Amino acid sequence: MELELYIAYISIFIGCIGIIISCIAVIIAIISYVGQMNILVLNQLSEKAKDCNNLINWSNFEIILRNFQQISNILSVLITAIQLMDYHYKTKWYLRLLTSRQKCLDQFYLQLHTSIRIFVGRDSEYIATQIQSIHSNKTLNDLFRDASGNLNASYKKFG
Repeated sequence: MELELYIAYISIFIGCIGIIISCIAVIIAIISYVGQMNILVLNQLSEKAKDCNNLINWSNFEIILRNFQQISNILSVLITAIQLMDYHYKTKWYLRLLTSRQKCLDQFYLQLHTSIRIFVGRDSEYIATQIQSIHSNKTLNDLFRDASGNLNASYKKFG
């Protein structure tokens, strides 16, 4: 009788160990998935930063305010990156557990070429006024103000 009771306890103990190992495996799988989703978002932001950097006039590394196409394309990529990040944060609650929106914006901002950082950060009101007076395009001006507003904290932090 004692031997049968002893064997029953061992069986229960082994069964509990199996359940614990299964629970640990599920937790590890969830953590891995969340980490991969975080990396996906950061990679998408990195690709958008590269796209934006490729729009600079590489002969003199500047953004020409009179070049409507260049300004429009840069702002379009900046806004798309911000919207992609916001979409992921709104639809994937677990990303908010890992990092803040501002930290993602900071990482995106740091991958931008210095001339783009200056363009959206330094003297943003002056540049918005210049864009409005040169191109007389409210949509372009609104895009600039949106991009500048979203990246302003990063500019203040990193310059």
